[in-house]
Amino acid sequence: MAVPNGRFGRRAPLGADALWTLIQAMKDSDTMRLDQDAGELAGSPGCLTGDTTLCWDGPSGVRVGSRPESQSDGRASESQALRTEIAERQRAEAALRESERLFRDMMSRIKLISLMLDGRGRITYCNDYLLTLTGWRSEEVIGQSWFDLFIPSDIADLKDVFETLLKDLPDAWHHENEILTKAGRRRLIRWNNSVLRSASSEVIGTASIGEDITERKRAEEQLGESEERFRQMAERIDKVFWMCNKDMTQVLYVSPAYEQIWGRPCWTLYERPASFAEAAHPEDRDQLMATIAAKKQGRETEVQYRISRPDGSVRWILARSFPVRDEAGDFYRVAGVAEDITERKEAEAALRASEERLRLITETIDEAFWMADVAIETMVYVSPAYERIWGRSRESLRQNPKSFVEAIHGDDRQRVLAVLDSQRDGKRFEHEYRILRPDGTLRWILDRGFPLRNSEGKLTHYVGTAQDVTERKRLEAQFRQAQKMEAIGQLAGGVAHDFNNILAAMMMQAGLSLLSTDLSEDVRDGLQQIRSYAQRAANLTRQLLLFSRRQVMQPRLLDANEVVTSLAKMLQRIIGEDVRLQLHLHPTPLMTQADAGMLDQVVMNLSVNARDAMPGGGRLLIETSQRDLDEEFVRLHPDTQPGRYACLSVSDSGTGIPPEVLPHIFEPFFTTKESGKGTGLGLATVFGIVKQHQGCIEVANNPTCGARFDILLPLSEATSALPGCAAKSPKSIGGTETILLVEDEPAVRLLTRRTLERHGYRTLEAGNGEEAIAIWQEHRGEVALLLTDLVMPEGMTGQQLARRLQADRRHGQSWSHPTVVGRSGRVARLHWPNRRSRSCWLA
Repeated sequence: MAVPNGRFGRRAPLGADALWTLIQAMKDSDTMRLDQDAGELAGSPGCLTGDTTLCWDGPSGVRVGSRPESQSDGRASESQALRTEIAERQRAEAALRESERLFRDMMSRIKLISLMLDGRGRITYCNDYLLTLTGWRSEEVIGQSWFDLFIPSDIADLKDVFETLLKDLPDAWHHENEILTKAGRRRLIRWNNSVLRSASSEVIGTASIGEDITERKRAEEQLGESEERFRQMAERIDKVFWMCNKDMTQVLYVSPAYEQIWGRPCWTLYERPASFAEAAHPEDRDQLMATIAAKKQGRETEVQYRISRPDGSVRWILARSFPVRDEAGDFYRVAGVAEDITERKEAEAALRASEERLRLITETIDEAFWMADVAIETMVYVSPAYERIWGRSRESLRQNPKSFVEAIHGDDRQRVLAVLDSQRDGKRFEHEYRILRPDGTLRWILDRGFPLRNSEGKLTHYVGTAQDVTERKRLEAQFRQAQKMEAIGQLAGGVAHDFNNILAAMMMQAGLSLLSTDLSEDVRDGLQQIRSYAQRAANLTRQLLLFSRRQVMQPRLLDANEVVTSLAKMLQRIIGEDVRLQLHLHPTPLMTQADAGMLDQVVMNLSVNARDAMPGGGRLLIETSQRDLDEEFVRLHPDTQPGRYACLSVSDSGTGIPPEVLPHIFEPFFTTKESGKGTGLGLATVFGIVKQHQGCIEVANNPTCGARFDILLPLSEATSALPGCAAKSPKSIGGTETILLVEDEPAVRLLTRRTLERHGYRTLEAGNGEEAIAIWQEHRGEVALLLTDLVMPEGMTGQQLARRLQADRRHGQSWSHPTVVGRSGRVARLHWPNRRSRSCWLA
């Protein structure tokens, strides 16, 4: 834009700043005094001059002068002066009009507000842009107060600022404020202001140039908000956002998550961008460098790699990058995001491992794992165990899905189909049926099915397992047989009890009769035969008790060495001539509290098992030794106590025990022998007997050298049997003490009382526990011994009676409790008071 008078030879830049510069130049010019008083001009002998000075980059002046023509009397010619004045004024007015035209044309074209206010803030001038922007007409605003018409009420103090500035007279000032449109909307204006002065330098108002920055401000605010949201997002999420220059030699931004994932501060990456790649795991570095080269070429990339953190840990990273282009579409930056996928990688690895384990399980377990459609007619998958159980290939099942049903036994098929048909509503099922294998064998199957549903809850498949339970069925049959034998044993025990009572009366009566001295020989022989036959009958009842396993443990002090030596001859006959029996015994006696018969049974069972493990002959070694069990041993065998133990070992040179069999050898009914050659109770009986003796068993097995069983029994410090439990009954010498006799069988009670009284004892009789308690309460201070039947029909057993009497003493009474002797013709599973109590039993 040229200055209106082109003689100054200057051009100013377009826009608000150029207009502002022009106004500055204008306000500093002096007004030419062309309207001189005519009289002064005519009467003055000098010349009239006027100076105009414009300040641009520096002061430039123009001088205008007029000299009057003198008349003969020396006065100026009036016409000449007037012509000069008129001509100059016309030229000035023309120049002014041209300048105003150019100024107004310029003001109407630019998108800036031009505004002039007087000293009281009234509008003296505004351009069309202000009117267009605010919706007012010129006649509505000229002469009106700027602050009342355009300034919102919430910034009314702007008028005070205006007045203060007019007093302080700054050359210029800049500020931003909102103005109101006619419609009441607000626009934000950035102002450049200056003071207007009169020719006499008096301040007469202000001139302002304003730029509407509403949209720009809104865009800046939106951009700021967007950048703030991005910053907050980038700094709060667990992913790393980053940006570099196109050569990736300068990091422009990296989010704080970098420190959390990489374990390094962000400033190290700003200072050394190459440290980003240096952190890569050595095995993944080449791959990462190839990706960086692709980034520099402006290509999008995605890569997974590992990094090594300063603490030594390794993390998996998934990194994506993309080129950033400018408005011209030129590639000038690289941006990307990196996330820690270590947990995902571990989860994927765990899933793969889980799938592999599931595959191994389904392909190695004994049960056949299957998956079928909803109708359970087409098999989607079946595990290899199907081939072993069904005796058919999986391929044949895939080719002919109906072969699964066709294999079901004819008697079970319709029942199975009915079960499957009724379960199509998505319920789980379980049923048993038989299948017929191609080789003609019959197998029992336990089939379980479970519904599978998708995320919407719709039934999609069935999965399940088919288990071969043929062996279980056989064991169940064995168990039922064992239950039957148990019932027979209970019957036999009951019969033995009744017979014992009868036989006891017979033998006692015969014994009492034989004490008479006036018997004839025939009578004496008859009584002796009666007693002999009764004794034989008693032996039969004992065998019945042994058969029914109702024989009670009768512990006494035994030497483990004597147990072995007493069985040696019988063992040799049992194991046969092709098995060599060797004994290695401890040099000193190994005394332990044990039932001799049960201990014999342990040695016999182990020896028989050892013989069966050596079908071609071999060596059976029985050893005795002493072992000290420490706390470490007890920790591994919680049922034992630290201390000294007698060790009875039985080992063979046979084939040993297969590893898969070893965990089951003490289970009842478990046997590896052929059907009919073993009950599976031998080692289970051994285990039970040893546990009953507070001992333990150790098994050492070598498939090439045979098996070894170590029986550990607590050593006893005593050298004789406990009171009341001697191996041999001492010879009765009689006495005068009071005995409380409790027996439910009248005949036995009568004969027992006579026998006791014959030996001098005072006897108090009772037929059951309640009667005994009543007698005890009357004679508690007199009773020295309680002789009681262990099993009585009135509900209270002999054990319970003994505990009642002992408890009566423990309630603070001064008398001592009696010695207790229990007896029975049938002993069930009794648990007598501890061995150190003054109690014993007779069977």
